Amino acid sequence: MWNMLWRWAKRRHQDKNSKTWIVRKYWQCEGSRNWVFSTKKNRLKLFSDTKIIRHISLKMDKNPYLDSEYFKLRKLKQKALKLSDWYKTRWNKLKDSLCA
Repeated sequence: MWNMLWRWAKRRHQDKNSKTWIVRKYWQCEGSRNWVFSTKKNRLKLFSDTKIIRHISLKMDKNPYLDSEYFKLRKLKQKALKLSDWYKTRWNKLKDSLCA
């Protein structure tokens, strides 16, 4: 990834002879991390910041043709795991109102 970004930056600024200018423009230090690729508005998300989402195990005694309600609820739960925090609060309110 670093090599791809470096080649992109060099290609984008061909008129700049100084590699240190490119480094100062795109790579900054943030907290304890060095060489974080970012601009004034955006920062490249690091792979280590991505949460690992495990799948929900399937109950083997369920039949997709007979227990369709189970599979609909399972699919909704899978989608809910991928939601951001704002949507999760909305999801929980909706789920509570449906179950009540």
